Amino acid sequence: MVKSDFITKTDPNKCKSCGKCVTWCSFNARIVQDKNLNFEPVRCFGCGICIKKCPNNAITLISKVI
Repeated sequence: MVKSDFITKTDPNKCKSCGKCVTWCSFNARIVQDKNLNFEPVRCFGCGICIKKCPNNAITLISKVI
């Protein structure tokens, strides 16, 4: 799989750390640790699956900074 030109961004005001994005991320870019969502941007492929699975609409795609 080829990485896209985008990565995800999570709105901390909307994120409830439910872990659905973690469950669906095939690239282990997201983990919940101590009830907080942690994100590893280098692992994100920008596929958008986590966006569709987030029940709180807390995740969006943004352009990668070069």
